[in-house]
Amino acid sequence: MMIFGFDPGGKSGAALLTDSQIGYFSGEVATLISVGDAFDWLAARAPTTLEAAGIDSLISWSLKRSGWRPMDLYLREKYPKIKNSVVPSNGLYGAMSVQGMAMAILLKKRWPSIILNETHPKVGYFAASRIRHRFGKQMIGWLEKQARWKHFPEISTEHEWDALYSALFTHQALSSDHRIDLIEATKAKESLLFPAGQSNYFWL
Repeated sequence: MMIFGFDPGGKSGAALLTDSQIGYFSGEVATLISVGDAFDWLAARAPTTLEAAGIDSLISWSLKRSGWRPMDLYLREKYPKIKNSVVPSNGLYGAMSVQGMAMAILLKKRWPSIILNETHPKVGYFAASRIRHRFGKQMIGWLEKQARWKHFPEISTEHEWDALYSALFTHQALSSDHRIDLIEATKAKESLLFPAGQSNYFWL
């Protein structure tokens, strides 16, 4: 199984996670300057099939006031200590509201059966560790302990960490019988648009 992770921004993080048949992971990461460069980086490494992608960005759009989505409100209520990390689409920069969606559309065109999963590394990390997201050696070490790594990549930027975490979190969610999809759990589907096609917002 191969899963792509993407964190959009002025400098974007890309990651490719490979799960071997004997339960070991290997990963590769890069910091790139555009959606196009990140997609080309992936296309040069991925096979004809790519099972899933975890994207740290909006891949569904709200039809409600200020762009609030029920999933975002759920996370703010569940994790009040870091609720300011979760904002409506109207309060986001273009990277989160445009570049992530652009990547999702490209992925769906190239791999029509791909599972698209929205991630939120800052909240996900806090939910799992009860430590606020602050990039550094502690966060890198924590991520390395989350799986059986045959090859753990050298992470040099927060964007790479977010991308690799997004890929690993997506794999963990797909492998878990206890995952929920926040879109379904919050009955959000009717208030959302999915420009890239159906997407998920898995949570553990």
